[in-house]
Amino acid sequence: MTDQQTPVTADAGKLLEAGAAAAAQVLLSLMQDSQQKSELRVKVAESILDRVYGKTLEGTGGDGSAAVIRFEGELEAWSR
Repeated sequence: MTDQQTPVTADAGKLLEAGAAAAAQVLLSLMQDSQQKSELRVKVAESILDRVYGKTLEGTGGDGSAAVIRFEGELEAWSR
């Protein structure tokens, strides 16, 4: 327990950790249930992917750096 955690918040954290596997199973079940609306299934899939692989920042290269777009061929000359 850290200095900022009270016994109550430490206990709550343990309870939430204990329920994590069940929560993940609920998400997986929703994602795989063809009876659910496709919008919900996609949202759940995005949530799972974001949690596992991390959510990329929009407009960046994913690591916080600016995204770079490179053109080739005729577009390269046009882009200058």
